[in-house]
Amino acid sequence: MPLVAGLKDRAKGFVTDRPAPETDAIRDHHLPNYLAAFEKSLAATG
Repeated sequence: MPLVAGLKDRAKGFVTDRPAPETDAIRDHHLPNYLAAFEKSLAATG
């Protein structure tokens, strides 16, 4: 992600989630896709 776009995204998330800023990072990622990739990685290594 380019620097300016990343800064805009961070600012937008900070303003939107002012009461709960720690949840912005979680919602930015597609957790089901992450978990599937993690499980696939574990299966490949173990």
